[in-house]
Amino acid sequence: MNSKLLLRETKKRFLDKVDKNGPVPDFNPKLGSCWIWLGSKSGNGRGQFSFKGKPRKAHRISYYLFVGPIPRRLQLDHLCRVPDCVNPNHLEPVTNRENCKRGLNGDLKTHCDNGHSYIDSNVGIDSRGHRFCKICRHIRYKEYYSRNRQIVIKKVRDRYYSDHKETLKKRRDNYRENRT
Repeated sequence: MNSKLLLRETKKRFLDKVDKNGPVPDFNPKLGSCWIWLGSKSGNGRGQFSFKGKPRKAHRISYYLFVGPIPRRLQLDHLCRVPDCVNPNHLEPVTNRENCKRGLNGDLKTHCDNGHSYIDSNVGIDSRGHRFCKICRHIRYKEYYSRNRQIVIKKVRDRYYSDHKETLKKRRDNYRENRT
């Protein structure tokens, strides 16, 4: 099938699930009406659209269909702050850092939920690139360890014995020989 024809059919199928007469953002009326997603939604309530045989985020597909590919390492920021909006004119590619700043109304979060300050020595980055509070993580670890102390000790002991089985056997044999 011709790629242009496929793209045209995909756009039509996409627009069948959109209400183009959504609200106009109060804080920025120049943006115009939101396009509200009426199709299926994922578990977190975000619009999803089947594209190339897989469920995809509807706002990302909208940008792809009407603007073009999303630049690498960038995310789409909803300028209108309406999560169900798929209007490509309301979507702007930005870095993760910029998107997080904007999501907090321009105020970068300075403390964790427990009130610990996010200073360089107290901030860690997990495998997904999200910040975490080292103090809170340490507290959680201590609580886990105190609740599961015997289990943790057994796991460490078992791992040690399995890793050093031969060395321990030689030590035991040498001890027995020297004892007699």
